[in-house]
Amino acid sequence: MARRFYAPDAPSRTDIVFLFPTRGHALAFQRTIGGQTNVYEVQPLNPADPHHLADMDILHHVPGYLIDHVHDRCRDYWTQPPIGTPELLWGGPVEVIR
Repeated sequence: MARRFYAPDAPSRTDIVFLFPTRGHALAFQRTIGGQTNVYEVQPLNPADPHHLADMDILHHVPGYLIDHVHDRCRDYWTQPPIGTPELLWGGPVEVIR
């Protein structure tokens, strides 16, 4: 709902590929989850596909109860540039390069 209100042209999180803007960001995230995942380099098949660069930390590092902050966090996720861990929501197919 927040996406439709604050960023109607951004792709829905239910219909995207989650990416990191750089290999360094992907490797840093991999370390935070215990290194049990593979990291792939990909490229979009269509650079004009809808996409959105967001701050992953806005939804994950919430002091206290999430419900107390949910409106502000959702608004900021869709309207503010990332200052924490960036995640790129890509609304189209990508090709694995390596």
